[in-house]
Amino acid sequence: MTKKYLLTLIVLLFSVTCIAQEQDPWVGTWTSESYSDIDWKASKETGDDGPMVYASYKFVVRITKNGDKYNVRAKTIRPDDPNYSSYHLPFTIKRMAGNTMWLESYVKKDPFTVDYGKGPFIESYSDNTYYYKLTLNNGTLHYSYYKVHSIDYDKNMNYKGEETMNTSDFRGSNLDLFNDDW
Repeated sequence: MTKKYLLTLIVLLFSVTCIAQEQDPWVGTWTSESYSDIDWKASKETGDDGPMVYASYKFVVRITKNGDKYNVRAKTIRPDDPNYSSYHLPFTIKRMAGNTMWLESYVKKDPFTVDYGKGPFIESYSDNTYYYKLTLNNGTLHYSYYKVHSIDYDKNMNYKGEETMNTSDFRGSNLDLFNDDW
């Protein structure tokens, strides 16, 4: 008889957990409206003197939850090219308060290359921390990429300096995203 009650309790708790996750307003796939930005590959093909080529993009954020922990992933897609997906760096959730989630991504020893006609050479390196914010309001998720902090090194990894840049004016850095599950 005890095993029967234990099994019933486990099934009940599992059901409540599944329902609670489905009702969590953060969880789901969030997609922006289309926006225009530079197509770097096509612009590179036009050469240094050629015009910048623009394309239409959408930004997609997927938020899942396992227990009390959220997982946030993102990619950029092109509506006119179903084979195009550019996955973003993994996010680390630094803080959550009310309807706001602060995220960071980090890249260590990111090389900066130059090409002097004899092939690409590494000119310098940088450690970059990218800062983001998600704000949930009335069924809309607002995405903000607001700054990047860079620690710069020369090609021999000697420290050159640091800088913080405001990125909130970049294309695609402030977007409203919508969840199709509503």
